[in-house]
Amino acid sequence: MLLKQGYKNLILINTATESNPLDKLIQRGRFRPVMKQLSGDPRWAARIRFYNGKTVIHFLSRGLTAVPHLSIKDMGGTPVLKDIGSLIEDNKLKYEINTAKINLSALAVMSPELGEGSRIAGILKSVPGYSILDLNLEGVKIYAVAQTSK
Repeated sequence: MLLKQGYKNLILINTATESNPLDKLIQRGRFRPVMKQLSGDPRWAARIRFYNGKTVIHFLSRGLTAVPHLSIKDMGGTPVLKDIGSLIEDNKLKYEINTAKINLSALAVMSPELGEGSRIAGILKSVPGYSILDLNLEGVKIYAVAQTSK
């Protein structure tokens, strides 16, 4: 049914359980990500969104770990959650962004874990049509956002 509709850029894959089909598509040039991580811990997931015409990049840690309470346990004897820890070791992140597709302007990094403050994210020119987003998520365990500074 999908093939008959003639959707532009529709690619069917057999299964994702045997290999990583996205990596193969990128290697073959069939898929070009708008944002690619160049450095930093790969457990930081990044997602680009648009709000009122402005670019917002959300960062969510995929390296979270539960920290059990040492003495408080539930009725079954399982320790209750005391805190959330992070397995991430390198919070200095760099991403290559296709600026032909995504408009980048000055971005501030904010997180509830950083309090009221914010940090400036560096935007460096790369090859034509691309820029490097350089940011530091030190002090952030769970979530941060990079958005237009006010």
